[in-house]
Amino acid sequence: RLSDCRFAGNRASVGGGLGIRTSAVIVERCFFADNQAQHASWTGGGGIWCRASTGAVTDCTFIGNTAYSVELPGDGGGLFSERSYLEVSGCTFANNATGAGGGGFYSVDQDSSRITDCHFTENVAAWGGAAFLEHSLATLARCTFVGNTSSSGAGAMETIGGNNALLDCEFVANTTAS
Repeated sequence: RLSDCRFAGNRASVGGGLGIRTSAVIVERCFFADNQAQHASWTGGGGIWCRASTGAVTDCTFIGNTAYSVELPGDGGGLFSERSYLEVSGCTFANNATGAGGGGFYSVDQDSSRITDCHFTENVAAWGGAAFLEHSLATLARCTFVGNTSSSGAGAMETIGGNNALLDCEFVANTTAS
């Protein structure tokens, strides 16, 4: 359990702020700012990188986190979740960025996370400025997407494969350059 923690200005090859692998974790009321996931070949999760894990991320703020690499673009500027089940609720994702998918949130490889009552504002990515769901089973409910931008894909959210659900979400002024 991580409560009331601040992760700021950290850098790693994956999970600039926090890395979670094959664990059960609760992260609550934490602040993730200006963390970087940076690697030569591929990277993910500027704020949090999560693989094959379960748990909850509640009332957290993700602001200014990035995921970039040299050879292949990075994924999930704020939060990256692969083959996991996370209950993400009441979180704010603002001004996060990545070179590939999901400036705020990236879900991949049968990830079945549930994102509820979260706000995505002014995140930037090549595809899915706020969120990118790739072969995912994620559910997003009562989330707002405002002013997110992508350089070539959908401004707010993009999906490839999988079986995702969007329930009562609001999309306002999201843009794409192409």
